[in-house]
Amino acid sequence: MYIVSHSNHFNSNNKCGRQMNKENIITQIKKNSNEVYRISEKEYEGYRFIDVRIYYQDRKTQEWKPTQKGISIMPNNAGQIIEGIIKAMEVMGFSKEKA
Repeated sequence: MYIVSHSNHFNSNNKCGRQMNKENIITQIKKNSNEVYRISEKEYEGYRFIDVRIYYQDRKTQEWKPTQKGISIMPNNAGQIIEGIIKAMEVMGFSKEKA
């Protein structure tokens, strides 16, 4: 696992004049040689949420780009989702310490 410092990305308006998303990268976890799991705090049209998404590294530009593989979580649901993931790990024979 490697951690990326907090950074803000902000795109003010799209072509329709609507406010685009603001992203605060919390951490990235290496998935394989050219993909990472990126956990971010995002804001879109005034709603804040947690985004867990797979990003890939573009071979030409070396830039990290998002895939459609991911989930956006409302903060009030995050605790229950984390508990569910931990339960799944336990059922599979993993613990937080082994992970």
